[in-house]
Formats: sequence, C-alpha cells, structure tokens
Amino acid sequence: MSAPVPVGTPVSARADDIFTSFTDLGSIPTRSAAVTSVEVQGDPTGTGGSLSRWKVRFGGGMLHWSEIDRLDPVARELAFEVVDGDIPDFSGRWHVTTADDRVVASFSATFDLGLPELDEALAPVAGRELVTAVTDILRGVLGPGARSDRAEHRPVVPA
Repeated sequence: MSAPVPVGTPVSARADDIFTSFTDLGSIPTRSAAVTSVEVQGDPTGTGGSLSRWKVRFGGGMLHWSEIDRLDPVARELAFEVVDGDIPDFSGRWHVTTADDRVVASFSATFDLGLPELDEALAPVAGRELVTAVTDILRGVLGPGARSDRAEHRPVVPA
C-alpha cells in the first residue's frame, strides 16, 4: 500500500534548512507527539546509512521498529527501510525540493502489515493512522501552521 502525505507550512524557509530539520531524527520526539523516541546509531552495515530505532504512537497503541536511513544531501532526500519491528515491510522517503519559488516537503511510503487475511480491512485503517502520525511529524518539523496544498497533492512552504 502506498501512503503519500501532503502537508506543508506557509512560512519562509530555505530548502536546505528544512532538510536539515528532517534529518535530525533524534530531535523529532521533541517536536512530535506521535513519536516518543528515536535512537540514532552509526553505520552498522558499512554502506553509508545509519540505524535508527523508533517508538511511535499509532492508533491506540505503540509501534516499535528499527530502520536503515540513507541521506542524500544533494537531492535533499532521506530514504528509509525497516529492518526489524512491528511492521514487517515499511519503506519510504522524506524529500525536500523547490518548485515555483516554493519549498516542497513530502513523505511517501509503502507498507505491508504481514497479515494477508486481514490486509483488505486493516490496510486502509493503517494508512490513515500513518497519515496522522506523519502529519504530526511534519507539523513538528515545519511548524504548527503546516497545511496541505491538496490541489497539487504535495506539501508546500513559500520560499
């Protein structure tokens, strides 16, 4: 299932500054009620990525997972892939771009709950919960005025 999350904020900010905020994973719990903890470790695989361990409020409970995060500062992209945890298959990216004199911050992901017999019923609910959690993270990073540019289905920050 794919879950794009269109959220942004109407404040002036540089794309590089926003990208730096997104990639400071350890500070996200101080800016988001959805995330209770992120522990960032070095590069356990020697491939240029870092390992982060997440605890996130999700629905009425808590999800835990570990992910490999790979930064591409030139493209302003943080790609992640879960390697262990409550969601067996979860990967995606945070991406900051500029378009039409605006800064665009976006998140997209795919996930599989690992419950094929319940997937049809649970995937839409999990998708909505993911959107809620990611929106909270984006608002924490971008500010309380975060809004969606739904006409374009992407988050925007005027430059």
